[in-house]
Amino acid sequence: AYLRNYTVIGNSSDYGIGQLLIRYMFTSMFHLQADDILSASYSTYSLTQNSDQLELRTVLEDWCSLTGNWNDHYQIGDRTSLLEVIQPELCFDITEEVKMWCGDPDGQLEHNGVLLKSAQEREGLYNVLLSNDNTLYRNHTEIHLR
Repeated sequence: AYLRNYTVIGNSSDYGIGQLLIRYMFTSMFHLQADDILSASYSTYSLTQNSDQLELRTVLEDWCSLTGNWNDHYQIGDRTSLLEVIQPELCFDITEEVKMWCGDPDGQLEHNGVLLKSAQEREGLYNVLLSNDNTLYRNHTEIHLR
């Protein structure tokens, strides 16, 4: 999704299977404690009206944003958040994931981040999401502290 104003998530006959890796670096930088976090969310925007479910999954290994491609398969863990598509803003609850990052002293869990993908990845079922390179609707993460 780097330097593109949209991202295809799901299984498109034109684009193939699209997923999005998201990396963070704020819990260690701001010395956040899990007990201080009331809620955390990741929001993005959709251009398509689709009944597909989107999910965020924990990424269990390091990945490279420069050399990674669609052929790379990264080990993923538990589902962090499941979302039924709501137009146009999509909001994922990542509170438990962020709290888990706070307990990681070297920051590797946060660095690995999360994977945004279609829950089913069935042929012809996909969403077009706006990326941070779209200036009208920017993705954002919100953290509410005690």
